[in-house]
Amino acid sequence: MADSLRSRRDYVTAVEARAEMAEHTREEEARRRVGAERIRIARELHDVVAHHITLAHAQAATADYLLAGRPDKAQQVMHNLTATLNSALGELRATVGLLRERDEPHGLRPSPPPV
Repeated sequence: MADSLRSRRDYVTAVEARAEMAEHTREEEARRRVGAERIRIARELHDVVAHHITLAHAQAATADYLLAGRPDKAQQVMHNLTATLNSALGELRATVGLLRERDEPHGLRPSPPPV
């Protein structure tokens, strides 16, 4: 009878250990997947921001070139530059907004730019 009781306790202990290990493995896999998804999003965000910055740079250089001889065209290019930067900021805000934790306090705001 004592051997049977001991065997049963050992069996229950082994089952609990396996269940705990399985849960730990699932949690680790979930963390790994979250990390991989964040890296994917970061790469995509980098690509979008880099595209907008490259376009903005080209527009600013064009406006600078046109300023001396064609100020009306330079003004139009500067207007396009503003639209490009607004689009970049909008995409950046939207993506970062998706990445924020849902339970973050609403009072969190980006840091002010350095002076």
